[in-house]
Amino acid sequence: AYYNSWKDISFIFHVAPLLNKEQHRRLNGNGVCHIIFYEDQNGDPLDIDIFKDLGAVAQIFIVVQPHLNYYKLACFHVPTIPSFDPSPPPPFYVFSRTELCDFLLAKLHNGYVVASLSPPLKNLFSKPRLAALKELGALLKKK
Repeated sequence: AYYNSWKDISFIFHVAPLLNKEQHRRLNGNGVCHIIFYEDQNGDPLDIDIFKDLGAVAQIFIVVQPHLNYYKLACFHVPTIPSFDPSPPPPFYVFSRTELCDFLLAKLHNGYVVASLSPPLKNLFSKPRLAALKELGALLKKK
């Protein structure tokens, strides 16, 4: 795992090629946001059907593809999530390294926030919290 901090927000990145099969299933399978570095030597487009196997937790996808001296970016998400900022750059926009980093981290953070407030993640996050609050309420009632 790699750690990064940006504007007082912490990020942990799990790098799929560095994980064993169990870590890949447990960590990447439960990741909300995914960055895919797509390096195709033949120019073939990325088959987005491969993301269907990630399950209900995976919600946000950002594809970064090196192309000549710049990077192509594509951002997409599941249909239950509304659009969120930052907006995708215009076609053929050339990012500096700092701009690319800022864009990716802002998109990841905003995507995570929007995803956690949308189905199905809202239900996954709120049910355990609701159960814990009910248990706490029952304990306080007894006292």
